[in-house]
Amino acid sequence: MDQVFAGETSRMNATDWVASCLREMVIKGTYRPGDHLVDQHVAEMFHVSRHTARDAMKRLETDGILTARRNRGYIVRVLHTDDVHSIFAARRVVELAGITAAARGPHPATALHEALTAVEETLVPLHPDQILIANLEFHRTVAQYNDSPLIDTFFSTVLAQMRLLLSTQPRS
Repeated sequence: MDQVFAGETSRMNATDWVASCLREMVIKGTYRPGDHLVDQHVAEMFHVSRHTARDAMKRLETDGILTARRNRGYIVRVLHTDDVHSIFAARRVVELAGITAAARGPHPATALHEALTAVEETLVPLHPDQILIANLEFHRTVAQYNDSPLIDTFFSTVLAQMRLLLSTQPRS
């Protein structure tokens, strides 16, 4: 776990780091809709205090990724049809701006081509989770052309919600 997210702690406080790591774990499919998270487990996993873990999960609740359960921790949110419009509206705004910025840049197609190649490579073994992750990473690359850390953070939340939306079903 620490190796996957190495280097992140130097740019953000512990709460931001844990929230960012948990968000990425949702994007990668480690946590799926309906999965249960408790502060003690999260604190142990990231070697932080329970207070820090709770604050990080509260942030993800605010972002619409987790839902609090009184005295029982959090669950990964199950999205519904009415969430679709909001998610796609956010993607449209961010990605159109990213494509416009990419077209004006010195090497507009390089990163987009690499991301698209990664998506195409996942089609060979046809593993749905790998295809979904590569697709989300392609959209992250498009958004990163905006060259804004604030938009990158916002779009990570959008990607996490996309992952929840596209997850076939919660684990039982």
